[in-house]
Amino acid sequence: MNYTLQVEGQDLIISPSKEEVVSSIESLTPNGGPGFLILESSNGDYVQSAGGDGRYLVEFRKYSEGGFTHCCAGNLPEKTKIVEIPTNGFCVQLQENEVLVQEEVKTIFIEFLLSGHALNDFSWRDKTKDFV
Repeated sequence: MNYTLQVEGQDLIISPSKEEVVSSIESLTPNGGPGFLILESSNGDYVQSAGGDGRYLVEFRKYSEGGFTHCCAGNLPEKTKIVEIPTNGFCVQLQENEVLVQEEVKTIFIEFLLSGHALNDFSWRDKTKDFV
């Protein structure tokens, strides 16, 4: 499977290496950006992250049968308290348990780059209804 990596404010990277993905994640910061990135497979599935400086959001979208499922990664137990993560010029709202650290973001992105799948090690809250 082929991939592209889009980092806010930068040129599209075709067939990114694992190292390019990791360094792009490490570059995320709400202080002038980049504030988000998207790793997309040739079939349209993608993972995206926003935030920086130790607080990140990761979402995964999977297409199938003319539709898609859009989920947000989190840790268990689920916590319904809503918090905000600053990105470059914006704030993203998410549940408290969905605030991830950089190593978790790297783990999810590398797994997606290698397999095209999201890790089952996380809780994936279905947010599809927010997009249809």
